[in-house]
Amino acid sequence: MRRTVALDLDGVLATYNGFHAAIGAPLPGSAAFLRRLSALGWDAVLHTCRDAADVDPWLREHGLRLPVATGKPIASAYLDDRAVRFTGDWADALRDLEALRPWWKAP
Repeated sequence: MRRTVALDLDGVLATYNGFHAAIGAPLPGSAAFLRRLSALGWDAVLHTCRDAADVDPWLREHGLRLPVATGKPIASAYLDDRAVRFTGDWADALRDLEALRPWWKAP
C-alpha cells in the first residue's frame, strides 16, 4: 500500500527567504528526492498557500510532476520547513514553538 507525503513548496521544494510573488528555484536534490520517494512506495502531493495557477507552471518548468492541494491534504506525513510535531505534551509544544527557526532563516 502506497503512503502519501504532503510537501510544502516554499522552503521545502523551492528556495525561500520570505514571501515573494515569484517562486524560488528548486532546492538542489529535490527532483532526485521525489524520484527516490516514489521508488520507496510513497506518493507526494504539494500543499501550499499559493494559487495553483501560479504553482502549476513552476512545476512544469522544472519537470516536477505533483498534484497541488491548496488546503491540508490527507497524508501519512507532512514535510514542512516550519513544522512542530505535537506529541501530546503542551509544555513540549511551547518549548518547540519558542525554538522554531526555519532552516533558511538565520538565528
